[in-house]
Amino acid sequence: MRFFCYVFLISNFFITNVNAELRINFSGVAKQTFKEEIASTTYELPVGPFYNGSVKTLPVKGKVLKKAWYIKSPSETVTSLRDSVRAQLENEGFKLLYECETQICGGFDFRFHTEILPDPEMHVDLGNYKFFSARRQTAKHTEFLSCIISRGGNSLFLQLFLVNNKVFPDLELKSSNEVGEAVTGSLKYSKKTIHELLDEFGSAVLSDVEFNAGSSDLDDKDYLSLIDLAKYLDSNKKFKVVLVGHTDAEGDLDKNVKLSEDRAESVAGRLISQFNIRKDRVSFEGIGFLSPRASNWNAEGRNHNRRVEVIILK
Repeated sequence: MRFFCYVFLISNFFITNVNAELRINFSGVAKQTFKEEIASTTYELPVGPFYNGSVKTLPVKGKVLKKAWYIKSPSETVTSLRDSVRAQLENEGFKLLYECETQICGGFDFRFHTEILPDPEMHVDLGNYKFFSARRQTAKHTEFLSCIISRGGNSLFLQLFLVNNKVFPDLELKSSNEVGEAVTGSLKYSKKTIHELLDEFGSAVLSDVEFNAGSSDLDDKDYLSLIDLAKYLDSNKKFKVVLVGHTDAEGDLDKNVKLSEDRAESVAGRLISQFNIRKDRVSFEGIGFLSPRASNWNAEGRNHNRRVEVIILK
């Protein structure tokens, strides 16, 4: 499963078709957990609560795109994210068909009589979730959308299903590269871009470059922090960098030092191969678990600690 950036970001949803583009901004740090495209099907769009043994639905037929995200944002709540996404959809021409939350929706029964992805792709707290469905009508096509937002621990989960009766819907996540909101314990990272951090502190966490436990493998995707870092190095030709790998505290120190070095080397290799940064400008080191930025007593903290940082050498 692909991991997301620990970069404070403004994330942009794009719903595109042959006629229009819809952009929705929200504060958060996101990882896509699920994507499925269905060429033709009937989707039972919820348009009412659970009542008398079923959820009131509107059968809509067309091309369906299903996506879900896992979102980190200390400042965002289930309510604020729902309000933001809903308002921006309305601004783009979507009209609400139905909206509810938790007990008004039907609590447990609504959740389990509605098509919702299972954990870990989409987690629904049965005591704290928001749902709405909407429709957008144009001269050439009709779009339907369902959205459910909930919380799991300190994280938000967002599921969006999009149905279009004429063209295949395209829903893409884009991110600007501001960093730091996920690093709640360090004020110096608050709402800074990679460029700003390097100018101000000479170092930064490459927050979208994360690793699964025990792994030094990078996903085959664009890392926004590396894009930003490459631009910074292109603008500062005399600078060199050292990439420093870190691990959580599971296992012995020697193995973790080696693993952290492998992680830093993977990032260095990507920076060199993808962005044509000269090898003599990029070095790497590993220090294992000797410099944690969060507690190693829980999974959340251990995940924060599996990272690579960049330090500028002038």
